[in-house]
Amino acid sequence: MCRFNEEHSGRLLTGLYKKPTLINIFSSSGKVSLNLNQFGLSYTHLISLAELGLIHQQEIESAPYNSKDTLKLSQNKQSFDVVVKQKDVVFTYYKLTPSGYELSRLVNPPNDSDFINYLLRDFGDLLSGNYDVTTKA
Repeated sequence: MCRFNEEHSGRLLTGLYKKPTLINIFSSSGKVSLNLNQFGLSYTHLISLAELGLIHQQEIESAPYNSKDTLKLSQNKQSFDVVVKQKDVVFTYYKLTPSGYELSRLVNPPNDSDFINYLLRDFGDLLSGNYDVTTKA
């Protein structure tokens, strides 16, 4: 779960993509999904969370971000500044319901930077960070 900028509820980030332009509308590059399974969250877990009313059932798309927009990404009480490198970058996510948000505040996950490392490594052409993310052993 992560938060963008100063939002109160959280998001389960599922992917990101660059909106197609007229020139590349027919290219094969499209939405790229994050492999949440490697972080312990499978598709069946997402369905269960939606059925329990902890996340909204529909995947949501953010408004397109412009080049050089800076997002403050918060995860596990750590904050990172992420800079969008290209214009029209869109994030896809599931938003927590009010009940899901209240329950998420009771969970104390370990401080782990693997997700941020994964995000910047696999989507480095769309995002960049001005910090060095290290994983705590």
